[in-house]
Amino acid sequence: MGRKMFLFLFFTFLLLKGEELLARRLKAQGFKTKRGTAGWRFPLSSRGLPPAVKGEVVFTSGGISSFAVYALKAATGEVVWEHRTNDDGPSSPVATAEHVAFTTYSCTVDVLNAETGELLWSRWLAPTLHSMPTISKDTLFVSYAKPTLNSANRIEAYDLSSGQVLWQAPIDSEVVSAPIHSDGHLYATTKNGLLYRLNAETGQEVWHYNGGVIAAPYVDGKTVYITQSGHINETVGFGSTAETTLSQVQIINWLNVETGHIAFDISPDKGLTNYKYSYPQKGKRFFNYAGARPLAIEKIVVSPSPSGLLAISKDKGQVRWCSELETKCYTRHNAQAVTPAAFAGGKFFTGTRDGRLLCISPKDGTVLWQEDIGTPILHEPIVAKGRIYLTGTRSLFSLDTGDKTLHGWPMWGGSPSHNR
Repeated sequence: MGRKMFLFLFFTFLLLKGEELLARRLKAQGFKTKRGTAGWRFPLSSRGLPPAVKGEVVFTSGGISSFAVYALKAATGEVVWEHRTNDDGPSSPVATAEHVAFTTYSCTVDVLNAETGELLWSRWLAPTLHSMPTISKDTLFVSYAKPTLNSANRIEAYDLSSGQVLWQAPIDSEVVSAPIHSDGHLYATTKNGLLYRLNAETGQEVWHYNGGVIAAPYVDGKTVYITQSGHINETVGFGSTAETTLSQVQIINWLNVETGHIAFDISPDKGLTNYKYSYPQKGKRFFNYAGARPLAIEKIVVSPSPSGLLAISKDKGQVRWCSELETKCYTRHNAQAVTPAAFAGGKFFTGTRDGRLLCISPKDGTVLWQEDIGTPILHEPIVAKGRIYLTGTRSLFSLDTGDKTLHGWPMWGGSPSHNR
């Protein structure tokens, strides 16, 4: 046995033993925020991922390096069932009334019975997986990349109940976050910056847009909203030493849903220098589902940045408001310090890397209220039936706001289709 294989097996053994010890003491603990809001905290064995809520049950990965998926009671965090996976790294789950689906980092797609946690079917896809599944009605969609010579990168469709393959479609590279389903079509951003539109019934490509896209799209009616890498001219220095340079910025773009052609693009005003960013390194794992995904709600498009949220009008592309959220955390590569926004009960919700949950007015970007949970919030908040779920470094938090109108964002992207 080679040294690398021995070390791999040894550390896998230690991870499994650590999870076994954790499983013996897994129990949600009650807590209160500084504002007095009650909630519970469930321990995870590694970095957390967004949960999925269905009815009165919360489904969560044990973490990006774990071998477990859990069903918890929404009210208390009590474990309903625990499913042990054969491969490490279960993704964020996607849930319907009858099924729970997820991928594992190495390297399967699994579908469970939502009530019992029983494995219904599993399929090996590729040596590593970086995106979560998508569900529309009775169909499950997954993507994978096989990083070997002449091997295919694909999106595949399966019958959700049986696991029967319905179709396969070639793509150029692995998908960022997850495929997005809307109105009979799939939209997928890949690591190489392409955006695909596929017929969801057949897998036939309708169009693809090659424009440095850096996050999953949001589809609203006749428009596909994307975030892409762009540049603006910026003057650096003063007087005779001043020079004009190209500075990298985040651009929110409008595409025609039928053609994939640009309607018009908007970059932040030159004065909003805090909205500069650096594109993540190519080797960065998209498995964490972070990014600057836009969210089109009512008359505005909202996107995260290094220091806050930016709202742009849908009709004219003008900046409506810029909410600087005064985060105390400075990130590497100037990545955004707030999560993508969730929308529930007529309000936006975002988390910060310095540990705050923020409720934001869609009218003007005002922070209506905030909670401090004391640990970095890594992903968009999940909001269902008055409870808000937040993922920390090694914990899942639930806050009971008591406001039942706060509902409508029960999993990543707002629904099993990931497009609200």
